[in-house]
Amino acid sequence: MFIRKIIPQDKAFFELFRKLAGSVREAGVVFSRCADGDTSIAAAAEALTRIEHQADAVTHELLARLQTTFVTPFDREDIHMLADRLDEIIDTAEEVVRLAAVYKIERLSRQTGEMARLLGQACGQVAGAVEALPAMTSVLEAAKAVRTTENEGDAVYYAALGELFEEPGETFEVIRWKDIINQLEYALDACEDVAGTLTGIALKHG
Repeated sequence: MFIRKIIPQDKAFFELFRKLAGSVREAGVVFSRCADGDTSIAAAAEALTRIEHQADAVTHELLARLQTTFVTPFDREDIHMLADRLDEIIDTAEEVVRLAAVYKIERLSRQTGEMARLLGQACGQVAGAVEALPAMTSVLEAAKAVRTTENEGDAVYYAALGELFEEPGETFEVIRWKDIINQLEYALDACEDVAGTLTGIALKHG
């Protein structure tokens, strides 16, 4: 901690994290538009593939810089973890629309649409929390908002599963919607994981 205060730090990390946060925000907008029916599953899949490639490039650049930088803005393991977990949000989100495309789903159901809306909201909150760096004091409140949204997502998740099995239809229909519901939950969990990482960073360095 002391050495960080007396040696100039590479501020490029914050700019790279802002770029990565921008990709997460873009992914969230895609899901919000899917939830509203403004974007088709096919168009969402195409957009998220582009966003995923963009995020991968930034993640690789960030981790490469980590290998060559002596003094970092915060702990190396936290930089690595935050980069990986931000990338994981986009990977798990992309998998939602990939599954939907494989299962020939053209429009989300009411419950999965609500989960997609919450995922879009959580992605925006995650991006805001990352953009709050390096002002660590702002990060805690932003991370708390992400966890609140994820908790709302949990409630919708269990309601969606309950509805799916209340009057189960054909086996294939149950399988495909259960997979979509679970993948949306994984993506929301990935947002919560980032919130936890940011909270740890803020508590150590705030």
